[in-house]
Amino acid sequence: MNDQTNRAVDQPSEAEVEALAAELRSLPELSPPPRVWQRIEARIDGARRPLRRRYVPFAVAASLFAATAATILILFAPRPEAPAVAAAEPDIAALLAESRAIEARRRQMPVLFVPSDVERVLQAHIGGIDASLNRHIREGADAEARQALLVERIELLESLEHVESYRQRELVHQVVF
Repeated sequence: MNDQTNRAVDQPSEAEVEALAAELRSLPELSPPPRVWQRIEARIDGARRPLRRRYVPFAVAASLFAATAATILILFAPRPEAPAVAAAEPDIAALLAESRAIEARRRQMPVLFVPSDVERVLQAHIGGIDASLNRHIREGADAEARQALLVERIELLESLEHVESYRQRELVHQVVF
């Protein structure tokens, strides 16, 4: 088939379009009875109302859930303690006590998520330092080397604590907003 035959089957000719337009213009103007428009408007208004009625309870429930979740997270969040002031030459016992205190604070934090990559790296470094400390203790290494490792461990624990508390605050922020 050629292009002209396809067009004749698919589309009316210009003469047919003009004839149809002339017939439509010759029709008398009619206006529908006023009740028809009232019924149409009533249907439109009726269709709009149930949407609002349907979604308002869900919106209220979602808002209450978000507020409750945020309140629970805020109430059970550990309170930050004042940072310990390091002495010029902290002894190993004080460093161990500080390390234990940081670990105790971290244990009080709710675990609501899988550790991030940053947290995993920090935990791996802390694990490596712990292994080095155990080896130093077994081999009877000097106190200065153990002290340096403990200082580094405390710094990493504090960094890990900050990352975890930041992620917890972000979670609360996302739930609330």
